[in-house]
Amino acid sequence: MPSAQLRSLRHLVAGTALALALAAPAIAWSAQPVAAPAAATASRAATIALVPPVRDMSTVRSVFAAVDDGRYDDARGLAAGLNLRPLDDYIDWAELQDSRTPAVYDRLERFAAAHPEWPRISRLMARAETVLPDTWTPEQVVGWFGADKPRTAEGAVRLIDALRRLGRDAQAGQVAREVWDRMVMSQRQQSALLVSAAGLLGPADHRRRLDIMLWRGQEGAARMVMPLVDADARALAEARLALNAGSRKADALIAALPPALRADPGLTFSQARAARRAEDLDHAAALITAATKAGAVDLAPDDWWRERHIVTRMLLERGDVAKAYDLVASHEQSDPSGFSEAEWLAGWIALRFLDRPDAALRHFTAMYERVSRPISRARAAYWAGRAAGALGDAQAAQDWLMEAARDRTTFYGQLAAERIDLPTTLASFAAPNEARAPEEAFAAITGRPLAVMVALIARTDDSRLLSTFAYALADSLAKPDEQHAYIEAVRALGRPDLALRFAKRFAEIDDRLAVELRYPAVGDDAGVTPGVGRDPRPDDPVDFALVHAIARQESEFNPEAVSPAGAIGLMQLMPGTARTTAGKIAVAYQPERLTDPLYNMTLGRAYLGQMIDRFNGNLVLAVAAYNAGPAKVDEWIARFGDPRDPSIDVIDWIEKISYGETRNYVQRVMEALTVYRHRLGRPDPGLVPTLALGTAAGTFDAAMLDRSRLRE
Repeated sequence: MPSAQLRSLRHLVAGTALALALAAPAIAWSAQPVAAPAAATASRAATIALVPPVRDMSTVRSVFAAVDDGRYDDARGLAAGLNLRPLDDYIDWAELQDSRTPAVYDRLERFAAAHPEWPRISRLMARAETVLPDTWTPEQVVGWFGADKPRTAEGAVRLIDALRRLGRDAQAGQVAREVWDRMVMSQRQQSALLVSAAGLLGPADHRRRLDIMLWRGQEGAARMVMPLVDADARALAEARLALNAGSRKADALIAALPPALRADPGLTFSQARAARRAEDLDHAAALITAATKAGAVDLAPDDWWRERHIVTRMLLERGDVAKAYDLVASHEQSDPSGFSEAEWLAGWIALRFLDRPDAALRHFTAMYERVSRPISRARAAYWAGRAAGALGDAQAAQDWLMEAARDRTTFYGQLAAERIDLPTTLASFAAPNEARAPEEAFAAITGRPLAVMVALIARTDDSRLLSTFAYALADSLAKPDEQHAYIEAVRALGRPDLALRFAKRFAEIDDRLAVELRYPAVGDDAGVTPGVGRDPRPDDPVDFALVHAIARQESEFNPEAVSPAGAIGLMQLMPGTARTTAGKIAVAYQPERLTDPLYNMTLGRAYLGQMIDRFNGNLVLAVAAYNAGPAKVDEWIARFGDPRDPSIDVIDWIEKISYGETRNYVQRVMEALTVYRHRLGRPDPGLVPTLALGTAAGTFDAAMLDRSRLRE
């Protein structure tokens, strides 16, 4: 009989996942212009150790190697003399997940119940679901699932069969329909489910699954269900698939549909996307507007918002401002992310392109009331202040800008502070109740099984496995003091990137995290990039603060980071770019050294300097080029104007950037640059002058500044 402990575990896992999903903001490292007190560092480093020293690390590494090879019995033999229970548990954990080993329910159940905080427990539970004992009664099967939904098709079949044997066909039908709507299956799994749910699923259920799979882009799953639907539904699906693929047959397939089906929301969406791709923006906007009035956008709000957002920006660029505003203002988004972005875009268009500050203020206020992250909060408040100022309400404008300036580490918080002449100092970036983690918080973490595993894995150079366990331990920490201590511990283990990610996450719920934890600097007490120290090239014209800001955004200071696109190291250089840059600065190109922090920083800094020179010292353009490439920046200059031209508002120019990733990248780097200038003791002319002119060396020519450009 399954234990009540395991059933309650499902709720723990779900709660942990929710807590993780709700986390996520902006962070830093130390509070003096870069050095940390040496004595405090030494004593603290000793306290930070997550596990007592292990004398035989070579054997520990052999255990991990044996597990990697699937030699679990060998791993157990090697671990037997180490007296490290978490390492013994790790061997079981790895074996229980291995599809090459038989799934045994009792072992899976026992491990999951005893280790609720370990990573991938939900995967073990899903595997257990596929091998529930054949000897179980229907009551036992139903009791095992409790109120939880099946995770696998095999589990769904067992539950449906059990419910039907108990005469609970109505509940069996609910399970079958929920699984049929949600789960992507193989042909074998689909056949088994249909046999189990015979008489429970009807034509309407099959049509709904077909529609859902098409919305999700699961063409294989959609085609597998097409034989189960009527001819009209198949014809509609073929038309949608043709549109999605850009097939020339699409128009003919649509024309052949019965008139009632031509208004299908899924088909309308595919037509809108096809029209937008063909740059038929009027047709795309008309289709999106019609779908909104018909209530069809509620079926797939994220998909509809993404399309509406793209078409709105394209209309704006074309100069059809009124139509762009009408399209985005009628968004009807309900989720916080889509709602806030839609309200901001509507407000920005109203204020900056339609001269309607009253409407703009309503949009920015609506956004502000729905957001909680500092970046979004400051963005909404800053623009609300701009709108209030345009309405002539000086006091409201001041109040809104003061509110934005509360989040001083953010792009718009910094702009707001400068707009109302608040001084910018290192102290202005401090968290409201900034403090270091108490010593007892480290003791509360030390010795936990997951902490032992994190410390052991950190000494094996398995970056992916370390991330898996480090995140699991982070998820298990509920007390702010322990979270704070954990960030320092992870730094001490040589993973500044993970420490920074956790600092970003915890900063949203903990107002004590020091600037040095949120904005790490090379040469800090724990050493972000060993072997680099402080500025290795103090005479380099590229500001070391800007190098930090780029590295923080690119790799989070992980010298071994490799992106899906193949960018490598601290400053995420593509090998081709690194080779070309090395040649230009007469440095030997050694690809194996791209994970060497000093070598990577040397090449990355040189390439950044080339971008700054290419764009005549303008940092906005140089940073955008570092992310998207200089050719794309040239394209945006041609489309949106040159922000170096005094007649072009640079803030509006940034917000016009076509790539959402690059818009965000530029803002995050520029806001971090301001913080790092103060952390590193570099000259800081302020964000406004930096945006207006750019500076490669931390110098600023006041005679060239025209602040009125950014104060209009």
